[in-house]
Amino acid sequence: MVTLGKSLAAGLASAIALAVYIALQVGVRLVLLASLTAVVAALRCDVEVLLAGLICWAVGRIPQRYQWSIDRVQLRPSWSDWRGGWSEVVVVGWTWHNAVGFDDEDMLRGTGYLLQIDELEVRLKLSSIWGALREHKSVKVCLLRAHGVRFSTNRNKQGALNLWRNLDLTDDDVNVKCFASQARKFGGLSGGGATVVPLPPIATAATRRVSGFWKTEWGRRPGSEPQSDSSEERDAQLQDAEMRYVEEPIGARTRRPRWGIPLRFDIHQVEVADIQLWVLDLLTLDVHRTSQAMGRDRVRIDLPSLEISRERLEAGDKRRAGAIDGVRGVYLGELVWVLVAELIPPVVMNAPGACSFTAAVATGLAIKDATKMLGAKTVQAAHFIGHNIKEALNLFDLPEPDRRSAPGAALRLKLIRGRQVTRKGRSVNCHAFIELLNSAGSVVDKARSEPQMWTKVPHWGEHFLLGPATSVSDAVRVTLYHRKSRQVVGITSSAREMPERYIGEVTLPLRCVLIQDAVIAEGGEVVGWFELTDDRGLRKGIPCSGEVKLGLQVIGAERLSEASDGGESSDASLL
Repeated sequence: MVTLGKSLAAGLASAIALAVYIALQVGVRLVLLASLTAVVAALRCDVEVLLAGLICWAVGRIPQRYQWSIDRVQLRPSWSDWRGGWSEVVVVGWTWHNAVGFDDEDMLRGTGYLLQIDELEVRLKLSSIWGALREHKSVKVCLLRAHGVRFSTNRNKQGALNLWRNLDLTDDDVNVKCFASQARKFGGLSGGGATVVPLPPIATAATRRVSGFWKTEWGRRPGSEPQSDSSEERDAQLQDAEMRYVEEPIGARTRRPRWGIPLRFDIHQVEVADIQLWVLDLLTLDVHRTSQAMGRDRVRIDLPSLEISRERLEAGDKRRAGAIDGVRGVYLGELVWVLVAELIPPVVMNAPGACSFTAAVATGLAIKDATKMLGAKTVQAAHFIGHNIKEALNLFDLPEPDRRSAPGAALRLKLIRGRQVTRKGRSVNCHAFIELLNSAGSVVDKARSEPQMWTKVPHWGEHFLLGPATSVSDAVRVTLYHRKSRQVVGITSSAREMPERYIGEVTLPLRCVLIQDAVIAEGGEVVGWFELTDDRGLRKGIPCSGEVKLGLQVIGAERLSEASDGGESSDASLL
């Protein structure tokens, strides 16, 4: 018995030891497995954040320089036909911020954005992206779902709307872009001057016309002679063209809006939930203290949900259903406009109070803006008539010299219009004082525009001819000044150009106008938007606001001499 008891005790001890050993081994494996899982999760989280940052970096490098921020992007690819082979892409915390410098106060309050989406889920077939890129097919999307959508339009102190500033739309007649350094914009000369660069050939109607830009997908170039093929070849080409990809030229009325993304999306279902809209500033023409003083909750429009089917997305244009090339799908611009059209009826039904209040406030402000504009036009017309009568009665005026026959070159300047031109954040009565300066900074010729009354977006449409210019180091300076209304109409008198009424200026050496590029005809006109800067420090550190659209052309550029050895310092003396 004693021997049996010892044997049982030894066996039990061995069993316990074996159990403890197995438990320790399993525990270690569990710990290792848990650690490995944590590392993979951490790496996955880092990859999601890295992918989000990469997308925002790429978007910030396009010409429009959109300001996006994304918390993370989750990618769940499907490598089989299970669940239909749909992969999932989830974008978390996407914000489309206002453009840099639009309104810093809004950024501090957390309202400096155009669009926010808490979570955007897209179920698509990843394999369809290659076909969309290479063969003009569509990206197959099963579901597009957005939750927590906030669309906020607002104006800054200069009256600019964040929607148009973020989209950065370019006028059709513009062919250059000006980049003014912050040092020049806010006073002082350190940091360099403005840089004028030509736009890409595809950018505007003017650049496409001069450069002859054309894509084969647009068909036969206008004005070109058709190829003399045989009747059999032409029939074969027509039969092949019946079901092929067709793209209308940029600017054509029938061109489908794509908003920079040349891909079609075959979306089966769109679901949007928890929508909030702020559109009061979109319905007004200018910024108003009345609307700015209202709380955001008072003008907010709420909508619980919205669903759009594939049939509704394709309605209105048979090309969306594949009637031309057999490929179904919508472009990004078409998707946005369908969303806008579908939002209006439910918004009116679900939030009639907020809609009525917003519409009433917008109507009142619009009447105020229209009355102000009518008064400004009346005063401008009266001033123009009085100015012409005064000039006609002045019998001692000498005739204008013919600057075309002068020994130097002449500068033709077109003063077109301005935008966000303000002084102390308010509308101005502004006129332009234009000077042609030589390399020493002396005034060679000067001119003055008509005033534009009570406005932040002056429209001049005036032409000037200045000269003679003798060197590429000569410069043209366009300075905007403000005058009080009673001074403009002649009730009181004062100097027209007073330093304390200085708004801002644009100074360009003639070498910036003499650009040789495929998008600018030889000796042709340079048209662009130029930022107002404070090159002479007259605003004493107060930032300038606004831009001026100018057209500049040098007549007789072959008469200009090259810059002297001290050309760069001479340019600095102009400022």
